Amino acid sequence: MLGTLHIFRLDDLPDKYGKSEIQYQVSIGLTGTSFIRTVSDAELTHFLRSDLAIADDQALSTIASLNSSGRATVADVEISENKASELGMEQEPSDV
Repeated sequence: MLGTLHIFRLDDLPDKYGKSEIQYQVSIGLTGTSFIRTVSDAELTHFLRSDLAIADDQALSTIASLNSSGRATVADVEISENKASELGMEQEPSDV
């Protein structure tokens, strides 16, 4: 199933050592439902490249957009609802 990936930079949060850590809200809109998850800056590249299998050039472009504007969109991401759940994404409450 094809979906649209939206990523927004959230306010920096302190990690367990008090160091500021960048967080991103990742949401995937599928036909009739959406899934959401928060990932750290350190997790983002792995999430894009490995978990969602986004091509390296598209992942780098997405990260560059996040660095410059704090948000990014990737169209035509192939993912099923089951896979989204396996990746720790939760169905958005408004769609339950």
